[in-house]
Formats: sequence, C-alpha cells, structure tokens
Amino acid sequence: HSASRNGPVWDFTVGPPPSEAKWTVMVYLDADNNLEPDGIRNFNEMEVAGSTQDVNIIVLMDRIPGYDISNGDWTGARLYRVTKDTDLDIIHSQLLQDKGEVNMGDPNTLIDFATWTIQNYPAEHYLLCLWDHGSGWKSRPMPIKGVCWDDSSNWDYITSQELRAALFMIKQQTGIDRLDILGFDACLMGMLEVDYQVMPFADTRVGSEEIAYGGFTYADTLVSLTNSPTMSPSVLAAHIVD
Repeated sequence: HSASRNGPVWDFTVGPPPSEAKWTVMVYLDADNNLEPDGIRNFNEMEVAGSTQDVNIIVLMDRIPGYDISNGDWTGARLYRVTKDTDLDIIHSQLLQDKGEVNMGDPNTLIDFATWTIQNYPAEHYLLCLWDHGSGWKSRPMPIKGVCWDDSSNWDYITSQELRAALFMIKQQTGIDRLDILGFDACLMGMLEVDYQVMPFADTRVGSEEIAYGGFTYADTLVSLTNSPTMSPSVLAAHIVD
C-alpha cells in the first residue's frame, strides 16, 4: 500500500485559504460494506448540527450496492461539507467532489482526505474520525488487525501499521504537529496496542474497547460543539464518550 497511488487524483490546488476556524472535524466514513445504512443515518445526524463559520464538518463517504438504496443509491465515494438541515432521511449537504469508486482500505486514501481537508479548512483544532468496522489488536481470526474494511476493494482494510504510517504522512504533508483528537467510531479499537501505534500523532484517542453498537452520537456531540466552538479538545473528547 505504501507505494500504491491508484485511484482518483485529489486536486490540492487551493485558492486563498478561508479564515481559520476553531475546529475542523474530518469523518472518514467507510460505508462500503454492510454498515451502509448506519452510515446514512450517522451522516444525517451530522446534518442536525451542520458546519458553521467556526466549525467545519467534512465527510468522505464511500457506499456499496445492495444494503441501502436511499439518497439516489450512489455507490462510489463523495466528499461533502456537512450543512445543517432537519431531515433525518435525506442527505442535503454541500457536495464538494464526486470521487467515484475509491479504496477506503488503502491508507493513501486516508492520507489524501486528511491532507486535502486540513489544507482547505484550516483550524485551531482537528478531530479525525475513522468510521467503520474495527478489529483492534486481538479479537478476530486474522494475522493483522485494523480498521476500515472496503468490501468493493477485495475486503481491503487499513492495518494498525498502515494507520501509523498514514498519520505520519499526514503530519509531514500538512505541517501540523498532532491531531487534537483521533476518534475510532468502530469496534474494538480502544486498546493499548492500538494507542502505541497512534500516540505520536494525536493528543487524545476516543474509542471503544468493546463492540460499539450504534457508534458516536453525532447530533448531540456536534450540536454541542457548534454551540460552543471554543470547547477544548479534552472537553470535546469527554463529551463524545458521555
């Protein structure tokens, strides 16, 4: 994977940077599997808050045929800036780019997404959330554990070692010192062995050591953040857990 650059090309040419926000929330929403209906639901929950001048909510969502036919039943990956609406069924957010089919299990896709977002939506604080299945360190019968399975790409996924390398490259390409929060909206990722892979690149990790039924409560968390955009990373992280 480290040498693979297959897939859509990201346009990193940007105009004058927007004014720096307080927070940029990046959600790597890998719904290219049986979790697609949950991904649609969670995206709509994010829209209850929506982006503001102080809080950018940027989502890369990949879908799959066969599980959820709502919202036009598109099946590739789309990049959005989440905007506010009260419809909990239909996604109305601002479509930034239609990426076509991408491999969300390739760490280069994660690198490109986070790098593009940080360059285009600078902020005082950054939250990167990895959304999908997770296997932590020791739970399933596979030799290497990881997160973010992409069924359309031969069930590829980001291993713990690849995640560490991806976070290193994000740091190198953007110049940020560390993410304020790295969130795993995935099962079994709240493990010390995972933390040792990611701790050089994030101040706080949020995730469950057990099966995570339902995942993060995006509406409650993001409404609280948009209402109080000066919220510190430690307070936001604790709020996600609460």
